[in-house]
Amino acid sequence: DFIISSDRNRPCLREERKGETMKKNEVQVGKVYIAKVSGILAKVKLIAESPYGGWDARNLVTGREVRIKSAMRLRREVAQ
Repeated sequence: DFIISSDRNRPCLREERKGETMKKNEVQVGKVYIAKVSGILAKVKLIAESPYGGWDARNLVTGREVRIKSAMRLRREVAQ
């Protein structure tokens, strides 16, 4: 399911179902999700809840830490 993004030459996930987002009560720290990061879909692992709201996560493709401010950025849970 990985494709190369034409705009940045980075691997990303193909968006399968547009508009399918998660709700805050469905999200659990420590699990891996597909999330919209910088305009592309990527696998992220939620590390902790952020004291400012949302979650701190790690992009599993780039290894960078990202902040997920809303559950609307998360699409679905995936296996590690």
